[in-house]
Amino acid sequence: MTGTGGGGGNSTGTGRRLLKARGGRGSRERGGGGGAAAAAMPARRGRPRRASAPGRSSATTTPRGGRSEAAWREFAASFVRAGMVPPADTGLAAVEAAEGAAVLLLAPQQALTFTGKCRLRCLYGAVRVLGFAIGPHQPGLPVFSPPTHCALALEALPAARPPAADPRQLRAAARAAMRAHRVRRREWGTGTPGGTGTGWAPFRVWCGPGRAGPAAISRVVRSGAGPPPPFRVWCGAGPGRHFASSQGPGVPPLTEARVKVMARFSPECAVVLLEHLDTPVTRFLLSLPPLSRLFEAQKKEESSFTTEDAVLASVGIVKCSPDNGLLVSKSMFLALEELIQACCAEDEGVPVIMVCGPKSIGKSTFNRYLINLLLNHLPSVEYMECDIGQTEFTPPGCVSLSSVTEPFLGPPFTHQQTPRKMVYYGQTSCEQDTERYIDVVKYVFNSYKKEVPLVINTMGWVKGEGLLLLTDMIRLLAPTHVVQMDVYDWKAMDPLTPEYVHLAPGLYTKGKQQGKSKQTNLSAAESWKSSEGEEDTSVPDYKLLYIHPEFPRAGVAGEARVHSSILRDMSILGYLGHLQPPHMGSVLPLHSFVPYQVPFNAVALRVIHTDVAPTNIMYAVNASWVGLCRIPDEIRCQNDGPVLLTQTPVCDCLGFGIVRGVEMEKKLYHVLTPVPPENLRQVNCLLLGNIAIPNCVLVSQEGIEGEIPYVTSEYNYNILGSGKLKQKKHFKKREYSYQCDYT
Repeated sequence: MTGTGGGGGNSTGTGRRLLKARGGRGSRERGGGGGAAAAAMPARRGRPRRASAPGRSSATTTPRGGRSEAAWREFAASFVRAGMVPPADTGLAAVEAAEGAAVLLLAPQQALTFTGKCRLRCLYGAVRVLGFAIGPHQPGLPVFSPPTHCALALEALPAARPPAADPRQLRAAARAAMRAHRVRRREWGTGTPGGTGTGWAPFRVWCGPGRAGPAAISRVVRSGAGPPPPFRVWCGAGPGRHFASSQGPGVPPLTEARVKVMARFSPECAVVLLEHLDTPVTRFLLSLPPLSRLFEAQKKEESSFTTEDAVLASVGIVKCSPDNGLLVSKSMFLALEELIQACCAEDEGVPVIMVCGPKSIGKSTFNRYLINLLLNHLPSVEYMECDIGQTEFTPPGCVSLSSVTEPFLGPPFTHQQTPRKMVYYGQTSCEQDTERYIDVVKYVFNSYKKEVPLVINTMGWVKGEGLLLLTDMIRLLAPTHVVQMDVYDWKAMDPLTPEYVHLAPGLYTKGKQQGKSKQTNLSAAESWKSSEGEEDTSVPDYKLLYIHPEFPRAGVAGEARVHSSILRDMSILGYLGHLQPPHMGSVLPLHSFVPYQVPFNAVALRVIHTDVAPTNIMYAVNASWVGLCRIPDEIRCQNDGPVLLTQTPVCDCLGFGIVRGVEMEKKLYHVLTPVPPENLRQVNCLLLGNIAIPNCVLVSQEGIEGEIPYVTSEYNYNILGSGKLKQKKHFKKREYSYQCDYT
């Protein structure tokens, strides 16, 4: 593609020990540091050491790092407590360290459940977010917790200091870490207005309700030289609070605040720096009126607004109830424990984990939690997305294989990236063409090298032919572990035991003593089997793990926080947000970018989901979302007209774009895409599917005046290839109304 333009079930002691967060990828450490973190070990390369066999007595195992078995059990108990037992709210020591930055001091196992977005850096100790352990030797990580999804929780990991550690040295290390990250002790100096004189950052301290002595210091921004400005002190947070003030020179408030925070310090705590987060993607999403309050939660009443809330609000997050966070049921904990043990054990193969269950059961959240936990132990994890309606790393309509090396601490629209292998299926459901879906899954799965564990996400279609298709998937992909998520009464589907899969008919594959369930020609599934030898008639060899989620609305269709179509639109918008310049504070509307010019005869064209007459195909392509693909065949055209494919190819997809216009006279497509030019040179096919550009892109961007192109209320729906946009009855007035309650 060439062109011009500037587009730019085991709960033994052995299993619990494996929950320890060890060294991370490369030379980085997974948590710990500062002399007080017990949740991390020095980083090392290669695969982890062999784990103890489940049947082996843990009494004969030497604890790593000199830790006792009781310490390991305490850590495992904290893991369970992180989701199963809501943490008690004992108050947080929160410090506003600078404009848009705050420091939190968390006691062991203390947690903060929040909504909003921020950049998180652990200064001392270790913390955990969505299963991922973070220590002082790691860079700041972006954290996104919009009310549209399960709220994230920041929890201090239980830390055990070395026996010979001096508490005074540990306090000094924590103080040095705070001093190095904006919480500084500033001396008086001289300066001139507008010069480089000593400036004071805004500062506020909150030490929780019911504590004697100064509990909070609040002050305004003041630059230049001179004595400290006035400040006020609050003692307590409830009725009958006391006030004191200072109007003259005295102890600098920054120094005083650090003293107050360190008064609550203990070597087992964690110190965290939270900073205001602003990324090109979030700027773009927030610039669209329907999404302008995307990261805002319901406002608290003024009477319940505390000083702690003000500190957190200065960063961009709001404290919420632990009930809004991830609720880890006992069955989920046991399944996670066994999966971690299997992935960290050195044996002849690596686990292939398939996660299945009905819609709205929590498969995506479970996958994020599992992968983040695995990244505490392994340098990378492979993730295969087979749910074309709710994709994790790509816009909707794709089957992809991604290599995950960094934790994903947010919903899909915050971490859109280019997978290692991707095929554009072009629809959010495969009901109309299941055979091509099997072809696509096979094509993507063949890229898996079986060097690291693989997590496979499946669709929520588990009724009727959907269950038959899932049976085919289990037979074809041969997982070592199947995680089945469902409510306790198993309303959605029968337990997928190996015996059930062995006997049950599939959509294209045979069960024992059954013939084909669907009369077609040689299917993709059968051809795959025949190419690999005789079909295996033995019982599948995998471990079935049951998970019964206990969060509200689990498995109830239509009761999700936000409708699935809105989540798909947000993924597309998150992808388009990569068009924004990284270092520009303002947002550029999409119509201000220069598109690429692509000659008709340089790329082939195919409409995936329906038949369109050749005379109308340019009308269908104009102002459409297209997959930028690469087919192995050379494009040959005798003239400069468009090249139309008669069949939908199964080929690599390198990215996506918007056809902004079709210039018939010059025979050019105008394509807007964030795909880099070096990858665009490989594109020779445009695939148009049933994925539409979000409405807000067409009607809600700034700078549009007059009549909006491509938007009309009068349209002839009898034209071949046309159709109405479906609208859910229960979401007519809610679909793009983010000002309403998400719950």
